Parts: sequence; C-alpha cells; structure tokens
Amino acid sequence: MKKSIALLVVFYFILLSLYGQKQTDLNSYITIQRGTNFNTALKIIETLSYQYESKKIVNSSSFTGATLIPINQLHWKEALELLCQTQKLKLNEKGGVFYILDQSVDEKPVETNLRPSEKQVKITAIFFRADKDFFNSVGVNWQTLFNGKVLANIDFKGGNNVASDLISASGSYQISQNDYVIDLASMLRFVESNQKGSVIAHPNISVLSGKEGKIQVGQDFSIKKSDEAGNITDEFFSTGVILKVKPTIIQNDSINIIHLAASVEKSSATPGAISTIINKNEANTEVYLFDGEETVIGGLYDVEYTQQRGGIPFLKDLPWWVFGIKYLTGYNIYEQHNREMIVIIKAELYESIEQRMRNKIELQEKIEKFRDRPDDKIFDDKTFKIKEKKKN
Repeated sequence: MKKSIALLVVFYFILLSLYGQKQTDLNSYITIQRGTNFNTALKIIETLSYQYESKKIVNSSSFTGATLIPINQLHWKEALELLCQTQKLKLNEKGGVFYILDQSVDEKPVETNLRPSEKQVKITAIFFRADKDFFNSVGVNWQTLFNGKVLANIDFKGGNNVASDLISASGSYQISQNDYVIDLASMLRFVESNQKGSVIAHPNISVLSGKEGKIQVGQDFSIKKSDEAGNITDEFFSTGVILKVKPTIIQNDSINIIHLAASVEKSSATPGAISTIINKNEANTEVYLFDGEETVIGGLYDVEYTQQRGGIPFLKDLPWWVFGIKYLTGYNIYEQHNREMIVIIKAELYESIEQRMRNKIELQEKIEKFRDRPDDKIFDDKTFKIKEKKKN
C-alpha cells in the first residue's frame, strides 16, 4: 500500500513538471504575419531571445524588406533561423549576440581597376524654393547649368520688371537677342532679397563609390501597428526634403566618370482621426558627371495659401463684438502661391588617401622648417616661401 502511494506521488510530480515545461515552451513560441518588416520581426524575436538566453540580435545585413513567409506558433530560435534561410542570410552566434550577415560577407571582393583610396565622392546639394511665376518670367533653362552659371531666355516685351531687376542685380551678360547668362549664386541672393523664394538647405556629404548617401531636412514620425500575435511595434516614416544619392566611379581611358543615381522626395504628414495621410512629390534621375559637374532636379511643385487683412488701419482689426465695425472697414485677401523646388547636385572627386596624407606631411614639414628660422625672416603662407624683412 505504501509503495503504491509513493508511486502515485512520484507520478503526480512528474506530470506537474511536464505541464510546467509545456507551458514554458508555449511561451517561447511566436507568430509573425507574412509581409512584416524584417527589422520589426527581428525586434519581436529579440524580446524572447533576451528573455530566454539574454542575447541580442544585430542585423548587419543589407536586407530591410518584408518577410516572405508567415510564422505560425514556431519556437523563436527556429523562427529566426527560418527567416534567415528564406532571405539567404547568415546567422552567426558570438558571445551574447546573434549576428545576421549577408552571404557575400566572406566571399572574395570583386576585383576592380579602382583602388579604394580613389572611391570617395563629395556630394554638395542646394535646395531652394521659389515662385513658379518667377521662374516662368525669367525663363531659366536648367539643362544649361555649368560651372555655377545658367542660361535664361528673357523677353522684355511684356515689361517684366522682375527680370530686368535680376539682370541688373546679378551682372548677367547677353549672348544673343533674349539669351542671358546668369550667375546661380547671384540669382539665389536676388530671389531671397526680393522675397520670391528661399534656400531651404545647403548640405554636403562624402560618399564611398557604390554606396548610398542620404540627406534629410525634416522629421520622422511613427505609427503603432499590431500583428496577428498581438505584438505592438512602432513603424517609422521619414518626411521633409529627402535626397538619396549613389555615386559610382567608372574609369574610361584613365578618365574618371561619376555615374550618379539620385532621388529627391518632398513629403509632409497630416495626422487624421483614422489614418495619417502622407503628401509626397518624388523625382528620380541617373546621370553621368565629370569631376565638379552639376545636375538639376526640378518639377517638385506645391501650393501655399496666405491670408491677409486689408482695410482701414486699427478699425479693421477691432473685435467682432464692437458693433461689427471690422466687417464694414476691412476685408480678407486670400492669395494662392504656386511654388517650385529646385535641387542642384554637384559631384566632386576626392584625392586619394595616399595623396592627402602626403600633402599633410609636406605641409607639416614646411611648418616645422619655417618655425625654426631666425626672427629676421617671415613666412609667406600663400607661396610657402621665405622672405627677408626689409631693413630700414
């Protein structure tokens, strides 16, 4: 009798342990909907990875798209391996981190005729916005932009005072009957001083050949999303003026040519009661440029509405409850301004890292050499030569 009771007790504890283990295993299972952003899915899996094994997940791969398969009640580790296998990515476990890498990381790099020191490009951009009517009156042909100058076809038969003021203010010169060469910097100063537009930003970045660079003048906002498993995550969207560039250096008979793929986006977000509306204008281009050459992206239009109050001073601004005098002595003026944003992109090649290092060493040696000279000699920083002081 005692033996049977003991066996029942042991069997009871075994069932309890199995039940607890089953509950624990169920908590480590995960469900992810197909089409979920890959980084979002990794964040969901990382929660369980840190809970059970205290390990983080670092995505060092180039893939940031959507998942191609659904995950339905699968162990978090198996789900991680399955997602990596589906996208043909490597999963390496080192220390307390799961690293996700591209398959090509360990492969031998492709041989090119260019050395890494020659693969750096400086991208300079100018974002400016001006009245569409102003551009129409000036008749700028952006395809003629070269060395900071642009050709404009200006017809004065209509008595265009704006175009006349621009010609006199910028020092432009005429090459034919209606064609004038206008300096870009002078035109931008004229536009801002006459309140016909404004320069939004003038950023510059350095990008390696074949890599993508991004410039954003704006802000990000997030939207909370919930998947089938009940996981709530934030999905971020970028708005504002966004420029993405990807320069690639090509050598043709010892001449460096820059293949530039660029995209410009002008967007804004309008939150609503049900959803958020994103207003977006986007333009893409691919061009070949020489060192120091420029290209233009235009055609990004928007409409700006303004309201002004006109009428008899002081009386037009009285509160409505003062016998309604404001309605008799004033009126509202509504104006619609059509604006166009122009983006000018300039690509310049950097010197090789070896040449920049040689220049730095030579300059440092010259400075040290001149520093040890007697006081009766001075250093001419323009020509790096020693000049004798003139004695009275």
